[in-house]
Amino acid sequence: MLLLEERMLDDLCLFTPRPVLVLDAAGKALHLNEAFRVYWDVDPSRLLGPDGYQVLDDPILGCGEAGSLMARALRGVPARLEALNYSLPEQYCLSAPRPEGLRRLALTALPLPPGNDGAALALLFDETNGNGHAPTQRRCARLAAINRSVLDLQHEINNPLLLIIGNTQLLMAKGDKFSPDVLRKLEKVLGAAEKIRTIVQEHRALTAPLESDDQPLAHP
Repeated sequence: MLLLEERMLDDLCLFTPRPVLVLDAAGKALHLNEAFRVYWDVDPSRLLGPDGYQVLDDPILGCGEAGSLMARALRGVPARLEALNYSLPEQYCLSAPRPEGLRRLALTALPLPPGNDGAALALLFDETNGNGHAPTQRRCARLAAINRSVLDLQHEINNPLLLIIGNTQLLMAKGDKFSPDVLRKLEKVLGAAEKIRTIVQEHRALTAPLESDDQPLAHP
């Protein structure tokens, strides 16, 4: 297993459907990719904040054999954990832990060379089932694709909607040129358009982390 080359880090986080968490030399979380956010339902502000995730404080990855391997990985020695029963600490997640509890994972720890803006270690997660298959990639890729489709749809709705609202307001500003009946109809059009815009804005919050999908990494 080789060190992850600097030029590969952005490609890894941008294109891989595997959940990826990037740590600094002390083991603190620096970046996460969209697959990681979706898979663990992460709140990036908690995970990447001043009191955010630290791998050596993780109750599973920071203890026993896993803790020793993580400490070695932070010193530049690649590591691979097979058949790891794991769940991200719940204080960093938006939703409650799954009823079935821990997930069966394989975890790869890839040390990073200097020149990655303080990044020192990339953790790559793969979920496996009893047959050795890895459904994580398919599930995360599907969820991320759905979120991107929702965001695209929001843009497609919002652009003509703003045109409708703007032109309706211009017409209403010339109220002396229209009959009361026409003005009432314009008010109904404006009210309906504003209601749609409110709904679009409310749903935009659900996909806000994806609005920077052209960036390979999510930042705090």
